[in-house]
Order: sequence, then C-alpha cells, then structure tokens
Amino acid sequence: MSSHNAPDGAPDGATPQNIPGISRPWFVLAVTLVVGFLVEALLHGQRLGLGFALAALIAAVGWLVLGRGLAARPSGSAIAVLAILVIAGALVALRASPALQVLDLLTGIGAVLLLAALFTTGGLTRFSLTDYAAALFISGLATMLQPFALLFGDLPKARLAANRGRGLAPVLWGVLLALPLLIVFAALFASADAVFAAYLRRLFDWDLAELLTRAFLSLALSWAAAGLARHAFAPRIRLDHPPSLDFLRVGAQTAITLLTLVNALFLAFVAVQAVYLFGGADTLGRSGLTHSEYARRGFFELVTVAALALSLILLLDWLQRDTAGQSRRWVNLLHGVLVLLTLAILVSALQRMRLYVQDYGLTELRFYTTAFMGWLAVVLIWLAATVLWGRRTDGIERRRFAFGSLIAGVLLIIGLNLVNPDATIARVNLDRAIAGIGQPLDARYLTRNLSADAAAALVEGLVRLPDREAQARLACELQASATRLNQHSGQANWRGLNWGRVSGRRTLNQADSLVASFAVGCPSR
Repeated sequence: MSSHNAPDGAPDGATPQNIPGISRPWFVLAVTLVVGFLVEALLHGQRLGLGFALAALIAAVGWLVLGRGLAARPSGSAIAVLAILVIAGALVALRASPALQVLDLLTGIGAVLLLAALFTTGGLTRFSLTDYAAALFISGLATMLQPFALLFGDLPKARLAANRGRGLAPVLWGVLLALPLLIVFAALFASADAVFAAYLRRLFDWDLAELLTRAFLSLALSWAAAGLARHAFAPRIRLDHPPSLDFLRVGAQTAITLLTLVNALFLAFVAVQAVYLFGGADTLGRSGLTHSEYARRGFFELVTVAALALSLILLLDWLQRDTAGQSRRWVNLLHGVLVLLTLAILVSALQRMRLYVQDYGLTELRFYTTAFMGWLAVVLIWLAATVLWGRRTDGIERRRFAFGSLIAGVLLIIGLNLVNPDATIARVNLDRAIAGIGQPLDARYLTRNLSADAAAALVEGLVRLPDREAQARLACELQASATRLNQHSGQANWRGLNWGRVSGRRTLNQADSLVASFAVGCPSR
C-alpha cells in the first residue's frame, strides 16, 4: 500500500523490540468483547434481517467508541465508509432476495475491512486499485494475526499500569478473580434455600452444546474485531527500503505489439457482430441460428471477455506506469481502441440478452449479469476519461479511476436494492406472458426461486394474465408461497424481521381470497 497510509509515529526500520504497542489494550479488549457478544446475539439462529442491520450499526458505533477512547479522531474517509457500512446493514433488512443480501453483506464486510486501513489516516480518494486490494488483504490477515500481538504483547505491558491501580485492567482482573468465588457461594446458597435454587435453575437453564457454540462464535467475532482494532490504531511500520517492483515492467514495444494483436482480433469479432446488430432478425434467420442458439452461446462469454479486457488494460497500464513520451501516447491510443471495441462487444452482449429474454424470460442470473455489464461499461468509460486521457505521471489519474470505480460499485448495489430485482424479474416475465411472447410462463420459478420481494408484482400480474391455465398455475404457487412465508414467520422473532418478507406475507394474506378464486385444480400439498 502507498506510504501515505502509514500514520506518523511508526519509526523507520522499526524492529519488534521498539515498536510501541496500542494504547489502552484492556479498553480495546473490553470493547471488542462486547461488540462480538452483541453481534452474535443479534445474528444467532435467525435469517438475515433487522438483526444484521443492528449488528452493522453496533459495529459502526464500536469503531467510534474505540476512536474516542484511544483519542483517535476518525478521518473523513472513515466517516464515509462507516455510512456505507450502516447503509449496507439497512439494505439487508430491506430486501428479501438472497442474491441481493449477499451483495449487501459483502459490501458491509468490505467496509469493515477498509475501516481498519484508513480510520485514522484517511486517504480513500488517494488509493489506487493496488492500495484497495492491499488494504482488504492486510486487514483480512489482521483479523487472524493481530489479536496475538494484543494478547501477548500489549496486554502484558499494560499490567505495569494495572499495578498502579489505574485504568480498566484492575476491574477486569477483579471480575476474573471473582468468578470462582461467585460459583462457590451461589452453590452454597442454592443448597441452603430451595427458592433461591429454583431461581438459579431458571436463570441458567441452558443447552450446554448451544452455549459452547455461541460462546465460540462470540469469541471468534471478538477475535476478528480485536485484530481489526489493533491494525487500525497501532502505529504502522514503515520500511527504510521497501521491496522494489521494478522487475515488473513491460517494454513499450512489447505492449504495443500485444495490444495491436488483441485489437485486431477484437475488431474482427466486432465486424462479424455488426452484421447481426444491424441486420435484425432476418439476418439472424438466414444464418441458420435461432435466437436461443445466438444468445445462449454468447452472452456470458462476451461479458467474461469484457471483464478480461478491462483487467488487461489495467494490468498493462500498471506495467507501463513509468513510460512517457511518444511510446506512452501510442500505448494509450491502443488502450483507447480496445476500450471502444470492448464497449461494442458489450453492446453485442446486450443484444444477445435482449433476444434471449424475449424468448425465454428474465432470471436472476441474467438480471445481475446485465447489471454487472452496465457497471463494466461505466468503468471502461471512466477509465478512458481518467487514466488513458490523463497527462500526469504522478499516478493521480489511476487513483481517481480507482475511487470512481468504487463509488460506481457502491451506487450500483444501492440502486439494485431500490429497483427491487425480484419484482422487476416478475414484471418482465408476466408482461411477456400477457403479450403472448416467447415460452409459457414459468410460475414455479417466479414463486420458488424469487423471494417475497416479488409478491406484489405477482399478485398484480395474476389478474392480468389472459390464459386461465396460467392463472391457475400461478395462483396455486402463490398459495404455496403464502403457506411457506407464514410458517417461517412463526419461527422468526424481531431479529429476523425483513421488510421484503413482511410486506410480501402481508400482500399474499390480503390477496388470499383473490388468489383462491383463480386456484383451480391445485395439487395437494
């Protein structure tokens, strides 16, 4: 990671003997234990929902408490990432789609890892792509390794302060020493009084296996939190002579040759695609290909090609980071040509998907892949606007590109949550069925593969379907969905509340009589 991410105070060429430890390690340990316990309590035994939103909020508050307790003011970048963490948690409680919840969950985890890298130092807008990758990787390692430094390095040093009777350490030691005494005295009191014994039995009527499992999970979460906290607040090591990466270079002539050959292949492919893009369905029919064959065999491959092309451009740009003058202009020109050709390939992929959806409908995989394709297009255009057209040699364009790509990714995930993918998928497929386009409606997919987020769209579309048989199939599946949602709601408590599931269940229950009027010949369940 760039040297600007190391906070002041870490000596150059530091050794393990002279690296100062984190201040107030007992405070850090106490806060991370509380955070780990609360997060586990909110998530245990429940589906993702309100509990996760509160867990994300507790994690954010925990960071602020640690910063205040250690006299470390959060940077502006940290405040922004904390907001992303809280928003990601709230979005998990908003939508019921498992695929969308995974994206929100990964966003929250990424935010937590980034916080450990920039809580005090900031620099989110100054990170390059390699800085982001290094920050996530090193923070991930910190969750496993840094707690050892806290427990066996910082805490023993802090015992000297404990001997003076100040700080949190004496209190924690007192609690640990009191535990065996409390157990002995409680046992004696229980033997002496039956009423007191009954209260104790009700208080500690726990399943030992579950108790041990939950204790392990709480400690694991606390361990990770302690590692991130120490990584965030302990002074960083700055090397006097960081390892050189000069050997990772590609000559300008090599890069120009490589890009010329790749561009030639891309140009040949785009020329072939232009026939189909502008020739319409008649041209496709004369080729002997059906819509299904044309779209199914190409869409995902072309998206992969676009992603690899973007990676190639970024890699070659990094390997050419010190190239200047006429050679650099030629490399950038060829990069720009590759960007344009890749955008044309994305247009071809979009055309293939349009034909495929027209015949076979929209699925989650097709929807999210198309959304990813849109993000790729934005990133490619942003790459051309920053890195390829930039004239500075200090790397500022690469950092602008990295930050813009990050913002585009976050906005994409937030936008997907607002759009409600499952409801969109349901509407597209219902509109196809109502218009009599393509294959028959797959009611089973719409009700079993999509989440409760799609309930309102499905009930609305049920009434508009012109085919009585399709209405009956969809109504039967909606009744089964309502039964499943009601069963799950009986097993959930407030921690598992999710707006998508709650609103979907309410919609289906309110439309019960309407759905029943269409449910003819439903199989027994």
